[in-house]
Amino acid sequence: MTYLELLFDISNNDEEEVVFFTASLYGFGFDSFENKTNFLSAYILDAQFSLKSLQIEVLNQSNIKLIEIRKLENKNWNEIWESSFNPVVIQNKCCIRASFHKKVSDIEFDILVTPKMSFGTGHHETTCLMIEEILLLDINAQKVLDVGCGTGVLSILANKKKASRIVAIDVDRNSFLNSLENIKANRCSEIDVFCQNIFQTNNKDFDLILANINKNVLLQEMQEYCSKLNYGGALILSGFFDSDFNCINTCAEKCGLKLNSRKEKNKWQCLVYKK
Repeated sequence: MTYLELLFDISNNDEEEVVFFTASLYGFGFDSFENKTNFLSAYILDAQFSLKSLQIEVLNQSNIKLIEIRKLENKNWNEIWESSFNPVVIQNKCCIRASFHKKVSDIEFDILVTPKMSFGTGHHETTCLMIEEILLLDINAQKVLDVGCGTGVLSILANKKKASRIVAIDVDRNSFLNSLENIKANRCSEIDVFCQNIFQTNNKDFDLILANINKNVLLQEMQEYCSKLNYGGALILSGFFDSDFNCINTCAEKCGLKLNSRKEKNKWQCLVYKK
């Protein structure tokens, strides 16, 4: 599997313009970003990338210019990650770390991950927001669905918080395999992982559904989330910017969901709905 690095010139753009441009890239399918002086690097799977579509959907709507496209092989990507990945501690309750890090003392939930190409280390605002919401919930004996599970970090936390059963799904096979690896490393039970989408998931009795995905996917799948959620259950959404709140909220309300809470971190949103 090969990733692409796209380099953009942001030397003539203010912070707000860069933030909204980054949000547009995330909605397009880019999953990682690095903001350098005068430049923005964005990363996407080669197999998911179309320059023509990027031009139509993103670049034509912005004055930020694409400078270069580079191919990154797996080996180089993982070496970069291993050299830069630091443990993440969230609310002094949950630590996400690699196996080569020392265990942090006085942490209730210690999670080991080897993310490789998958999304979900706690460094990104959306993962952090999702974890903060899960930490607030009593999910003991609940059934949980983790949509777009990535590294499996949210499912692992749910397991450590005594959820009775967790179903984790991702359409990307590498994320599926990575989740299996991380679940084994954390000695988790009661987590079933599938390489499939929400429409292939037959269960319709979840107490909690987690979806940290981009705006377009959330809008497309909202009705499915609602149909698979028990009455009184909670749906936690993230993966989009504050500028997308109205369309996400309108879609959720049309599906019969009621907004329970709204939080943000650097303009990234996290919404909790009740059915």
